[in-house]
Amino acid sequence: MVYIIQSAVVFENVTIPNGKPVYTVGIMFPDINDVKLTDPGLVNVIVTNELAIKLAAESIERDNILPDVQLKFLRYYSLKGNNGVTSWNTVNMINDNVNAVIGDIVGDMTESSAALTSYMKIPQCSSVSTSFQLSNKDIYPYFFRTTGNIILFSQALVDWVKYMGWPTFALLYSNDNVGQQVLSTVIDRAKKNEIEAIEKIPLYDTSEEMIKDALYQLEKRGCRLIVLTEANTSKQLLILQHAMQMGLLSKGWVWIVANDITPLLYKIAPTPDELVLYNGLMFMSGLWDLTGQPAFDAFHREWNKQEIPEEFVNPSKWKLAGLSYKATSAYSCAELFALGLNKALDNYPGGRKSGLAALSAGRFDSTTMTPTHYNMQYEGPSGDLISSYFQVAYISNGEAISYATIKLDEFIMDPDMEIVYLGNIKYQPPSMVIQNVRNPSISNPQGVLVMTICAISLSLCAMMGILIYFFRDLKPIMVASPIFCYFQLVGLSLTYVYILLFLEKPSVLKCITRQISLTIGFSLVIGSIIAKNYRIYRVFQNVFTLHASRLKSSFLLQIVGFFGFITILPLIVWYAIYPMEVITIPIDVSSYCWVCAYPTAKAGYKNYITASELSVGILGGILIIIAALLGWKTKHINKKWSETTQIAYVTFNIAVAAAIGSPSIFLPTEYYNVSVYLKLVSIAFGASFTLIVMFLPKLIFIIKHIIQNEKMFNLYRMSSDSQVHLTHNDANDIDMDIVDQYNSDASIQAYEGILPVKKMARLEILSIWQLKHLIIVPQKKYFILSSTIGSNSTSYIYHHFEPVVSKNKDQFMFLLRTETGFSFLFQVADEPSLKKWLAWLKYRRAPSPTTTAPTEVIPDHKQHLLSLLPKKKQQQATFGVCAPGTSTMDEPSVNTPTRNHFHPSYTPSEKDSDGLPSPIVPSPSYIASSLSYIGPSQIHLNESGSNPYNSFGADSNKNWQRYP
Repeated sequence: MVYIIQSAVVFENVTIPNGKPVYTVGIMFPDINDVKLTDPGLVNVIVTNELAIKLAAESIERDNILPDVQLKFLRYYSLKGNNGVTSWNTVNMINDNVNAVIGDIVGDMTESSAALTSYMKIPQCSSVSTSFQLSNKDIYPYFFRTTGNIILFSQALVDWVKYMGWPTFALLYSNDNVGQQVLSTVIDRAKKNEIEAIEKIPLYDTSEEMIKDALYQLEKRGCRLIVLTEANTSKQLLILQHAMQMGLLSKGWVWIVANDITPLLYKIAPTPDELVLYNGLMFMSGLWDLTGQPAFDAFHREWNKQEIPEEFVNPSKWKLAGLSYKATSAYSCAELFALGLNKALDNYPGGRKSGLAALSAGRFDSTTMTPTHYNMQYEGPSGDLISSYFQVAYISNGEAISYATIKLDEFIMDPDMEIVYLGNIKYQPPSMVIQNVRNPSISNPQGVLVMTICAISLSLCAMMGILIYFFRDLKPIMVASPIFCYFQLVGLSLTYVYILLFLEKPSVLKCITRQISLTIGFSLVIGSIIAKNYRIYRVFQNVFTLHASRLKSSFLLQIVGFFGFITILPLIVWYAIYPMEVITIPIDVSSYCWVCAYPTAKAGYKNYITASELSVGILGGILIIIAALLGWKTKHINKKWSETTQIAYVTFNIAVAAAIGSPSIFLPTEYYNVSVYLKLVSIAFGASFTLIVMFLPKLIFIIKHIIQNEKMFNLYRMSSDSQVHLTHNDANDIDMDIVDQYNSDASIQAYEGILPVKKMARLEILSIWQLKHLIIVPQKKYFILSSTIGSNSTSYIYHHFEPVVSKNKDQFMFLLRTETGFSFLFQVADEPSLKKWLAWLKYRRAPSPTTTAPTEVIPDHKQHLLSLLPKKKQQQATFGVCAPGTSTMDEPSVNTPTRNHFHPSYTPSEKDSDGLPSPIVPSPSYIASSLSYIGPSQIHLNESGSNPYNSFGADSNKNWQRYP
């Protein structure tokens, strides 16, 4: 055996004096002198690995594993941090005709050398490097290792978190290839174990500024379980030193690092008092102490016989920690090469002798010696190479105290070991500080208020949709266009759905639905407003109004659809490019929030605002400007043709709401509550204002319509039974046949007076007396009520009247019932006045002189009622004029009425049989149109002035007596 620890020189495959062919193994490690000052941990790895390889060479020769081959080990040097020098020395090593390589230690240097050796089909084994990239067999087909790779290491870290019972942790990793591999592995393993890597903080470099920034994020985000996967020991110590200065290695925190750093702690904690501050710091490393396994026990015995190398850092810990630097893995590499060569010779084409001859001639074919070639169920001092072993320990006064081992899914805790955490506490701290979520929730008052407002508004939208369907023929609804009303109601409903989706924890589906619902809702509302106003504008502002017929509803619907398409398109494109995730953002130590984010978006994404959302906002602003311009253009259109006034208010309000909510886009996450509630309040304000202004007038009109036309909803419109109950009279009903026979006339006359009137309601408290101007047209059963000055006139058709007996004998009243179900109670001055009004209400044409009225016997029970009616109708007393002190009337005679109402179509040629003009009954429309100018000043009582009595039968001189 030839073992050379020196700078490499050119050796040829020569035959040793005993005639054995030589199998050369190159050793590629950094030079101790290059890393002694910067990385003491790496020095220990180099020293222990070189010693382990030497012991393996002696064991191979002693056990006669290769009886017919002489092993030769040559030492070569890589340069840490300089892959160019490492590659150059690897080329020199290959030119020296090495047959196999052991190395390197650092991941990127190993990748540089392994790429060249794989190209030359030279087997290479590493005892330390865990880079996942080296597992790529397309690039490194001849590379293998005797230590667990980063995948196994990362999985073991997550398993430790799971078995310790923590639900979450924070991952602090280097942002290089190894760090990215760790990140991917940790996330996958965490999902499998149903725990969450709630924080993933990369370290782009180890500058003081970058380290402090990363540690500040850890402190702010509230996670207290930190997994540090930085592989470089010196960088680990630098990070821990800053963490100690910031108070992050104190009580309540849990840190675990990826290597045993106890031999190097003296560099940052040189005194015992400072070492105590690191008590409870945990680390995970490959499990080297496999006491009980024969291979390890044999190796350990030989190891203890060796002298302590001078270069070993902290020699006092040689026996305790010397094997922890992957020495057993280096030993396994050397032994596997010997076993693999022996296997290759046995299977060499032509037999073992042909293989030995080829090896002696320098043309040995190692093509078949890939990693699978070394799968020989080997268990050396490092244990089972398939699954790997790990140990978990904590530091106590500078010493490593192991308390658990991990073999993938098997977690073994030492039951006799008490765990000490940072701060010298012996109870397990929580992985997170107690935090409150800031997202709106139904469990807080703000969330309840949001839900209540949205529920009421959605109910109103649904109610208005139903009412508009059933009353779509009403003029205000037709003017507003039912289809566009539905568009606005759906848009407003989607806006309230957007607000509701802010409650509780968001999901990807809720985030997408939230954005789409607001965008579509806004486009429906503002698009329908623009479409309706555009039609009004074309009709009233275009001089060629005949072309307005082209603006059919289908065309306007296309406009609304186009607006919806252009506003939703940017979101769809963005969703197709970048996937959305829900992430947790810390606000302060005691609170956090969930936000919808796009982690893969590198451009067009800042402060959780995307370029697509900004585009939608700009398009929305343009639509608001268009709506405002059309509203201004149509501001003078009569409101019976359009809703320009409401639209103007709504458009202005939407612009104001957008201005109020826009600052929420620029607020940082520290003001999450302000940002969210500012946004929600502005949107709710805009939507609610639009709902009230656009639909409250319609709702009021529909309610009035229902009250006026539906008896069951009308306080004043009652059934016959209700009317009889309210106006109950001890007297029997008047026999209308007798009255009709008794009281007839051939002329059409109108009578007026100013009387107290009460509109009867279901509730007596709602019925009040008011002084009204009454005009009756008996023959057509019309009466008109207006104010005393003739304004606010309303006409009715009555079908029944009757006197009303009051408990107060000094009150004289009569009742009129209309065809539409209303009941009016009128009060007069005295009994004669009551008789006159009853006589006027029942008009009867006077009998012809040549006609003899049939004699009819009137029953006794109707005599009392007839006494209330005038015996004969006197034409000259049309307005209540009669002789003083009497309530009887003369025989009927045909005289010129005090006042007749003639239809506008009357001509002088129309004569009655007595030579008088025939009064024409005015049509209902004519009466209604005349109400605006018929007043007391236009109708004169007793133009001859021969009677001082008015409608109440009382002396009024020139002024009417208004109250009885």
